[in-house]
Amino acid sequence: NILTREKEGFNELPFQKVNLSEKGIRFPSKIPFELGDLVEIKTVIDIYQPLGFYLYGEVVRCEKKKENLYEIAVKFINLPKDIKEKLSYFILHKERELIRELRSE
Repeated sequence: NILTREKEGFNELPFQKVNLSEKGIRFPSKIPFELGDLVEIKTVIDIYQPLGFYLYGEVVRCEKKKENLYEIAVKFINLPKDIKEKLSYFILHKERELIRELRSE
């Protein structure tokens, strides 16, 4: 399930800031979702090299923030062990980077 960036359009994905954890993901959307909607999320994370993933989850929150802008929270479902391990490593690496940046200020 880990794909190369070239395959299936991963190179064309727009950059978007998200809040990512081992349990789920939160992101802005121009489109509202219904609670309970099942979604497929196509994403790329950069550990040692960019890795593309398909993540599947259930919408657990959809809050309107502004006109035509919603905050969507998705709980991952059936996350394979290898992908969960890579997400965990990525999150830990990013947290360490943030701590180093805060200390250097």
